[in-house]
Amino acid sequence: MKVGIAGNGTIIPTFIEGAREAGIQIACICGRPASIDKLNTLAERFSIPKVYTDYEEMLSSDIDAVYVGVSNYMHYEYSKKALMHGKHVICEKPFTSNYAQAEALYSICKENHLYLFEAIMNQYNPSLEELKQAVKEIGEIRIAELSFSQYSRRYQAFKNGEILPVFDPQKAGGALMDINLYNVYLMIGIFGEPLKVTYHANIVRDIDTSGMLVMEYPGFKASLIGAKDCSAPMRVSIHGDLGYIESDQRASSVNRFKVQMNDGKSREYEAKEKHQNMFYEMSAFKRMLETDAFDEMMKHLNDSLTVMKIMDEARNQNGILTDFAL
Repeated sequence: MKVGIAGNGTIIPTFIEGAREAGIQIACICGRPASIDKLNTLAERFSIPKVYTDYEEMLSSDIDAVYVGVSNYMHYEYSKKALMHGKHVICEKPFTSNYAQAEALYSICKENHLYLFEAIMNQYNPSLEELKQAVKEIGEIRIAELSFSQYSRRYQAFKNGEILPVFDPQKAGGALMDINLYNVYLMIGIFGEPLKVTYHANIVRDIDTSGMLVMEYPGFKASLIGAKDCSAPMRVSIHGDLGYIESDQRASSVNRFKVQMNDGKSREYEAKEKHQNMFYEMSAFKRMLETDAFDEMMKHLNDSLTVMKIMDEARNQNGILTDFAL
């Protein structure tokens, strides 16, 4: 599996390390001509054989797939171009800027038997299955609390009037899309699609710098906090009528948690294996592609569409731009 990289941002080294541990070959990297110095630095650091400044030229090469690691608002355009060139796609989260774009990409890969993956760590972490098993132990679920607050190094610039993509409503920015998305995915991975969502956002200059998303399920509600304008301890807490599950880790990568029962019994889980951050998702992508597990891939893609539907609803409730071009 030969992959070409589109982008040169901070996520790229993490992808390369995880992909290589999973046995994926990084064949080339592409970016704008203005980014040539960054591209050459990455190519030298990670021994990437080829550097492109023309995306169409990279897509015409003999790569099997493209990793789309550009800014959020460009995910759709770059993914669509790659699919139209017959390339499989690994698209960094968030999948697209809205549901309509996600649905359009879904149709292309379904019609052409092309693989399209959203790079979202917690959906492929083996600890997710451990969490799902633990949920069965704690009885009827009554409350879930997930908190992921991480002060952005770009927030001070935003306060000073410099609007970078992560805080730009025109570029699919905001705390929901960048941070709270992980909380949403963890809930979808464990409990499936909610009945209803309500987003209580802190809006500054038309973008949510932080907020609380309430997801309603039959019999219980979940409170999901995501913030880029402040920091606080990470938390994943699920409460049942027989006990609770507690983790002090962020929803993106829960690798340890405690199960505490009302009768005093308890157990602790911690993943024994340590891998690069994106190892599990890259391993899953490679396996699905090589074994032609198309139905499995489509199931994950349906989850991506569900999450984008939630993102649209939550942002629309707060007047945040979601009308992006196809």
